[in-house]
Amino acid sequence: MNASKILVVDDNPEIRNIVNILLSGEGYEITEAANGEEALARLSETAFDLIILDVMMPGMDGYQTCLGIRKISNAPILFLSARTQDGDKTLGFQSGGDDYLAKPFSYNELLSRVKALLRRYQVYQGKEAGGTAPGQENHGPGGCFPGQADYGPGGSFPGQADHGPGGSFPGQGNHGPGDSFPGQANYGPGPGQPVLQKGQLQVWERDQRVLLDGREIELTDTEYQILLLLMKHDKQIFSASHLYESIWQEPYYYGANNTIMVHIRNLRKKIEKDPQNPKIIRTIWGKGYRFDA
Repeated sequence: MNASKILVVDDNPEIRNIVNILLSGEGYEITEAANGEEALARLSETAFDLIILDVMMPGMDGYQTCLGIRKISNAPILFLSARTQDGDKTLGFQSGGDDYLAKPFSYNELLSRVKALLRRYQVYQGKEAGGTAPGQENHGPGGCFPGQADYGPGGSFPGQADHGPGGSFPGQGNHGPGDSFPGQANYGPGPGQPVLQKGQLQVWERDQRVLLDGREIELTDTEYQILLLLMKHDKQIFSASHLYESIWQEPYYYGANNTIMVHIRNLRKKIEKDPQNPKIIRTIWGKGYRFDA
């Protein structure tokens, strides 16, 4: 069978590159587009089996691009976005999208969504033996009900996925341990609460709150767990495999380094004065990451 063709549309070249590396390593044929106009031009030339589409792009945003795609293609569309409020997801589905994946995402979650959407589309297209399965005919653009695709093992409905360590959506979702509410006031740690302090960073472990220069910052669970691990072992170098297995509690696999890189980059944006020249979480080339504050 010919390799499935996937169009990745994102104005961030790093995201495009990461998705390209992850999916091409699985045997998919990847084409990139930097904006909505380029995506529509690619689609006018090539029939794709899946479109992975960013929401927040200059010019035509993801929703507008999706509406344009639906005029020329019924291929499933997977939105990637840090905007994960219910209204954002509803707008995505209404514009013709089939699924919604929050940034940052794990490799396993991205791959499971991609495989599920491709499987449903291939059944609809009659590419698999036996043709369309009963009850799986095309239910409008994209070939599946929004939020009802077969996600296979480990799959879940959009907005309800088990995102693993740090899987809560940025600024939303289950605001249990590790997720502070936007605008939450800094009332100081409770009596007897242990405080871990390194440089200008403070972590109140019982409440799982993080302060930088006395100002509370919002971290996802994964970002919090990475920061806490590195702070507790400052000056120690953590390899990608050590870091992944410590945080995700599963064996390291090829490609997990890209997942770690995304989370480290997002964490640096929140705690570093200059994320491009980090002084707190340093990359030790060829070895891993080290906390230096």
